[in-house]
Amino acid sequence: AHPHRRMAVRRAACVGPSSLLLLLLVGFVGFAFGAVDFDDDSTDLIQAYNAVLMSLQYNGTIIEFLGQNNVTGTTFAEDCVADPAMYPMPANPTGLLKHVLNTGEYVVGLSGGVSVEDNILHLIFGQIGKYYGVSITVTFKNFDEDNEVWEALNSGDIDCTDCMYVLGGFGLNTRRRVAWQPTCSSYADKLNLASNKTRSITNTTQLSNAINERRLKGIPTEIGGVGAAEAQLLLQMFNAYIYQYHTRAEALAAMQERDNMWAIVAGDNFNQNPDLVVYGMDTIMPLVTFCRKHVADDSKVKSLSMLDTWTYGNDDLTQAYDAALTSLELLGYYASVFASWGVTPVSLGDCFVKQSGYGVPSSPSNVGVLRVKLRECT
Repeated sequence: AHPHRRMAVRRAACVGPSSLLLLLLVGFVGFAFGAVDFDDDSTDLIQAYNAVLMSLQYNGTIIEFLGQNNVTGTTFAEDCVADPAMYPMPANPTGLLKHVLNTGEYVVGLSGGVSVEDNILHLIFGQIGKYYGVSITVTFKNFDEDNEVWEALNSGDIDCTDCMYVLGGFGLNTRRRVAWQPTCSSYADKLNLASNKTRSITNTTQLSNAINERRLKGIPTEIGGVGAAEAQLLLQMFNAYIYQYHTRAEALAAMQERDNMWAIVAGDNFNQNPDLVVYGMDTIMPLVTFCRKHVADDSKVKSLSMLDTWTYGNDDLTQAYDAALTSLELLGYYASVFASWGVTPVSLGDCFVKQSGYGVPSSPSNVGVLRVKLRECT
């Protein structure tokens, strides 16, 4: 699997000092961080990350930065409320943030090369460093394969991924948002689908119909996705052969060379290529940073008389919920309901319908929320 990546070249950010956030910097705040071991979790780092990111969105710096660097086709998922008051900075870092402050380095893992959007991380950690009175260098470690990024994240070889990973999708055959802890989204891509004008395809319904007609005749149809998450999303949408590409240029070249490739999908506008018909897919994909997931080991008492407890962070209830939710989407239930109301919804690519990734837990944990809820129902 490969993350979403629009550009595979390094470019300098064009954000001047006047554009940088001063909202959090009420005054110089100095902290002393001892060189002792830190708690192995990312909670405090993500708290600081989200605090600065939401303020950058709130004061328009993110929009300004994207516009100055000609990043188009973007929107905001509003997965977090862009209100700085809702995101305080950690007063006493003890986890991964403490480690970053101690070393003065934030190590980022990615594959496919550093993109211009990754400079958002320089903005974020520049502000985090100023708040704590520490200079922080953002170091990028590029891997050949995306699975190597997830393995490095699990082993602690990197602190987090870069900020261009799609929230939905899978890594190491595991749901990303279940196995790792996402930040708030920096922004979201609105997906576009492009096909050659000679195909006479102008929307996804026509493409689906063409694929089915060709399939009845024994003719395969291919679609290219620019990025792992895009390719994974296409698998649930079309009964076709899906190919994954690292860049838009690679996908465009493949569509010119392969007679059976009818379309490619990416999170941009294809630069208004005159040979293409480009149309929106009514799907947006939030882009986030992933860090190691911290699962708390404290328990919550449900009833003093029953002394039923479960552990915070247990995912069996959410896994069962998501399995049911995504099955309804796969069966077309949502589409039929919205159609009966005359509404065309915008799909949020935060969960991808992949049946093997959404199994109902066969045996809910004795300390899991789902086990407690099942007891309540019986």
